[in-house]
Amino acid sequence: MANNLAMISISSVFLVTMVVVVVVRMDHDTNKSDGDDDGGGVTSSKKELHALCQPVNYKETCEQSLSQTNSTDTKELIRVSFQAAVTEIKAVLSKSATIHELQTDEGTKDAFKVCQEVMGYAIDDLENSFKALGEYDVTKIDDYLMNLKVWLSGAVTSQQTCIDSYEEKNGTAADKMRSLMKKSQELTSNSLHIVSGISSILKDLNIPGIDNLDTTGLERKLLSSGGGDDFSQWGRMEYHGRKLSWLEGLFKTPDHDGAITGWMIKSPQRKLLSRSDDDDFSQWGGMEYHGRKLSWLEGIFKTPDHDGAITGWMIKSPQRKLLSRSDDDDFSQWGGMKSRDRKLLWMGDLFKTPADNEITHWAKSRKRKLLSSSDDNDFPHWMSSGDRRLLEAVEVRPNVVVANDGSGKYDSINKALAEVPKNNPTRFVIYVKAGIYKENVNITKGMDNVILVGDGPTKTLITGDLSSEAHKLTTFHTATVAVNAKHFIAKNIGFENTAGIAGQQAVALRSSGDMAVYYNCHFNGYQDTLFAHKERQYYRDCTISGTVDIIFGDGRSLFQNCQIIVRKPAPNQSCIVTGHARNDDKTLSAIVLQNCTISGDKDYLPVKDKNKAYLARPLKPYAITIIMQSQINDIITPEGYTPMNGTVGLDTSFYAEIDNRGAGSKTSGRVKWGGIKHLDLNAAKIYTPRIFLESETWIPKTGIPCNPDLFKAV
Repeated sequence: MANNLAMISISSVFLVTMVVVVVVRMDHDTNKSDGDDDGGGVTSSKKELHALCQPVNYKETCEQSLSQTNSTDTKELIRVSFQAAVTEIKAVLSKSATIHELQTDEGTKDAFKVCQEVMGYAIDDLENSFKALGEYDVTKIDDYLMNLKVWLSGAVTSQQTCIDSYEEKNGTAADKMRSLMKKSQELTSNSLHIVSGISSILKDLNIPGIDNLDTTGLERKLLSSGGGDDFSQWGRMEYHGRKLSWLEGLFKTPDHDGAITGWMIKSPQRKLLSRSDDDDFSQWGGMEYHGRKLSWLEGIFKTPDHDGAITGWMIKSPQRKLLSRSDDDDFSQWGGMKSRDRKLLWMGDLFKTPADNEITHWAKSRKRKLLSSSDDNDFPHWMSSGDRRLLEAVEVRPNVVVANDGSGKYDSINKALAEVPKNNPTRFVIYVKAGIYKENVNITKGMDNVILVGDGPTKTLITGDLSSEAHKLTTFHTATVAVNAKHFIAKNIGFENTAGIAGQQAVALRSSGDMAVYYNCHFNGYQDTLFAHKERQYYRDCTISGTVDIIFGDGRSLFQNCQIIVRKPAPNQSCIVTGHARNDDKTLSAIVLQNCTISGDKDYLPVKDKNKAYLARPLKPYAITIIMQSQINDIITPEGYTPMNGTVGLDTSFYAEIDNRGAGSKTSGRVKWGGIKHLDLNAAKIYTPRIFLESETWIPKTGIPCNPDLFKAV
C-alpha cells in the first residue's frame, strides 16, 4: 500500500507541471521588460518549448512541430504535440500514389489494409489523449496519467504494426512505408516521451523543490491565497485564517468563496490541521500520532517506513469506533453512509486486502448482508445492472443468444454483434451456447462493453483456419477472433486456429482493445496463437497452447493462474513461449506471467531435447517479459532465452524471473545478456495487477477473480 501512495505523490507531478509552469512563466515575464531575456539569450517561451522536448528521442521534430503555435501555455503545447501526430498520420494515408506503388501482390495488398485499419486506431488513441487533457479529474490523477501513457503507447504500436505488416510480405515495400511514416512515428513517440518525462520538465525549468514535492520558495509564494507566507514544513503546516497549503490551493475549485471540492479540506476538517487538543487522536489511516497532527493530505502522500507506517486507505475498527455513534454495521448504501450514523464501512472494507490475498467479491452473500439492508442495494450505486448481474452468483441474463442448433436468436456470433449499438455505453451480453462456430469474428471499433459468455472453453468453441502462408495474409488479419473495441470480456469460451504447423503465422485471438478481460478461456494454435497486440489486457485461469511465440505482441498484458502448453513444432523448429514487441523505450507495455504453469503436451515431451523450448525472445529492442511465482517444468532449456534477430534486444530488453518453481526454473544456466535482470519479490510488486494494470480501478467491476498482489508462498 505504501507503494501505491508513493505513486499518487509521484504522478501528481503531472498536474503540478500544468499549473506551476504557467504561473512561473507569468511571474517571470512580469519582472522583465519586453526586451529582456533570461540571461542566456533564450526567451521564456523558447525555454519551455526546449524543456518540453528535452525527454524525447526526436528533438528537432519536436521543436519544429511545437514552434508552429503562438501559445506559450504548457498544456496547450502538449496538445499541439498530439495534434501534430494526428495530422501527419492523416497525411500519410492521403498519399495514395505512393501507397499504390506498394501494393504489388496479395500480401502487400493485405498489408495496406492493415495500415489503413491500424492508422485509424492510432488516430483514435491520440485523439483520446488529446481529449483527456481537457477532462482530467485531480482525484483520479493516477488513472489519468496511466490512460494517457497507455493510449499514446497504443498509437506508437499501431504505426509499428503497419510497418511490420509490410515487413512480413515485402522488405522493399516495408522500407518505403517506413520512410513515409518516419515523421508520424517520431511525432507520436515524442508525445509519449513528453508525458512520460513530465517530472524532468520541472527540473529543466529550474522549479525548486520538485524532488521532494517541497512547499518552500516560489511554489508557496505563487500558490498562496494571500497574506503572510508562514508555512511550516510539508505535512506540518499550520492553519492561519484562510491560508491554504500549496497542494490545497493547487487542487482547489472555488465554486463559491471558501468552498473546497474534490480532495479539499472543508472547514470542519481544517480543525484536524490545528494545534488544538480538541482534535487529538492517536491514529489516522493506521499511522501513529508522533507528537504532532497529521493532515489528511499528509496521510495520503506520506509513505513512511518506520513504525506507524500507513497501512492502507482503510480506517480499522478502532478508528471506525471513533467516527461512529454505534457498533452495528447496518449500512444502506455502498460507498456512502447515513449521515446520522457517520459510518465508514466503505473505507474499511472497500479497500481491504484479505489475508489470503484473494479478492473477496462484493457479490458474496456475507458482504452483501453487511452492505445492504435490502436486496435492492446489494452493489455500489454507480454499478450498471449488467455489472451487477456479473457479480451475482446467478446466470448472466443475455441481450442475445447464439446457438448453431437453432435454439437461439442467431446461429452466428457475427450476426449477434450487429445488434451492438455504436460506441455502446453499457454492457451488451451475448450468450453463445455449446457448439463449434466456424467463423472469423471481428469485434470492431465502437462495439464497446461486449461480454461474450459460453458454456465452457471445450464446449463453446470459435474456430478458423486463416494463415499467413495459405491465405497470403499478414499475421494481423489471420485472427479467428479480433477484438478492436474497449472493455471486452470473454468468459468460458474456446478460441482456435486450425491452420496447423504448415500455416505458419495463424492467430487464434488478437486483442487490440483497452481493458480487455479473458476468464476461463482456451486459446489453441501453433505459431502466434495469442496476439496481445496493444493496451491493457488481463487473462485469468486460461489455457494457451502453441509452438512459436505462443503469446506475443506489444500489449500491457498480465496472465494470472494460466496454463501455457508447448506443442510439438515442425522438424528443426524451436518453441518460444513469449515474444514481446516493444519498439520504443517509453511504451507502457510488457508481458507478465504470474502464478502460471509452463509445460509441454504429450506429443512434445518426446522431442523436447531436439526441439528446444525457450521462455522468450525479443521481437523488438525493448522487450519486457516478467515470469514470477510460476511453475516452470523441465521442458525449458537451461539457457532460457534465444535471439530473434542477431544482437537486437539482447542488452536493451528486460527479462526477469522471480520466485518461480519447477525443474525449468533454475536460472544458473541462463544466457548472460545485458537484458537479463535479477529482481526480488519486493521489486516485483510493480508487476502485480494492482500496480501494473491498476486493477482495482476496473477489474473487480467485471466480476472476474483477480489477486491484485503477490501470491503467498506455496
